[in-house]
Parts: sequence; C-alpha cells; structure tokens
Amino acid sequence: MSWLGDNRRQHPRFPVQLKARVLFQGQEVPGSTRDISMGGICMICSSSVIRGAWIRVVLSLVLDRNSFSENLEVGGKVVWCTLLSDESYQVGVSFDELNDEKANYLDVFLRLLSGEIILDLPGSGEPAGDS
Repeated sequence: MSWLGDNRRQHPRFPVQLKARVLFQGQEVPGSTRDISMGGICMICSSSVIRGAWIRVVLSLVLDRNSFSENLEVGGKVVWCTLLSDESYQVGVSFDELNDEKANYLDVFLRLLSGEIILDLPGSGEPAGDS
C-alpha cells in the first residue's frame, strides 16, 4: 500500500487524529488517536492507563457531515503510558484480538483514512475522504 511509507516496524503507522474511547476497569475514557497501524495505536487520553492493562479501544470514521462508519472495537494491551502535560497522557496499545473479521475491517478503515478507498455517499455531493 502506498501510504505505508518507509517504516522499520512490523506494521507501519498511519498518522491520523480521530476521536476514540478507551474502555478499561469499568471506565470509559475519551481520547484521540495520534497514529494507528494493523499492530496497534498511539492515543492521547485525559487519564493515565496502567502499563500492562488489557483495554478496549473504540473508533469510528466521520464519512461526511451526517454519516459515520460502524464502530471498530478492538482489544489490546497497554505497552506504555507517558505524561504529556498535567491533563493528558500518551498511551501506546498493542492490538491482541484481531481475528480475520476485525483485521479486514481495520485494513479497510486504514485504506479509507489514506484515501486509497474513496466512498461516494448518496446525497453528499463529494466522495468521503476528500476535504
């Protein structure tokens, strides 16, 4: 895929800012993504998340002004968490529950973000992904 670029990681990262939710220990913490790949995600959250914790991450794409993708919910392990400021933390999560269905959905999700796939939504006047 052309958007992967030169990256030494097993799964190259794709920089993108999306609204996200982290579910752990009965809590729901709002956040946003910094980058995402088939192997994991880097997020900015308002709360610290314990390194080694198993969490769920919920993401969705804004396709146009009135349309959103289905939620993508994946499980993962917090690999690191660093303080950015008094009110935010950067959290690295390694995905662990990517069965074939979720892996395919994430692949399409990343391809939509990259512009490799463009949706032509009825009534939108513009293909999704174009700004």
